[in-house]
Amino acid sequence: MMRFVLTIILLIFVISGCASNEVRKTTDKRIEPRSSYEECIELLPSQTIVYLFKSSEPVKFHIHYHNGEKVIYPVSQGRISSWWDEFRPEEKENFCLMWENTQSYSITLYFEYKMMEDKK
Repeated sequence: MMRFVLTIILLIFVISGCASNEVRKTTDKRIEPRSSYEECIELLPSQTIVYLFKSSEPVKFHIHYHNGEKVIYPVSQGRISSWWDEFRPEEKENFCLMWENTQSYSITLYFEYKMMEDKK
């Protein structure tokens, strides 16, 4: 049921959003105890990524990129088990969506994202 609700939310964003369906990904992952999973994509300032996820247990979630030795976190959420949002970068970067499992057991993660190009 939750997957259906999350999919509907994503579809609303897509229908009302920018336009192009350049990249779309849907994934189910297992995250081992005290480890993480990340999905990295290059984004331009003219692109928006719409994303959503649901995990079996709360996770730490953030979007980050590397600037030399420094890690920048434009999006950061504490322990949550579901979330949807959109993100538009200010500069071209390789951004990583990361989910951290702080539990002592494995969890499951379902996520979707769609990268959209602005209409000009």
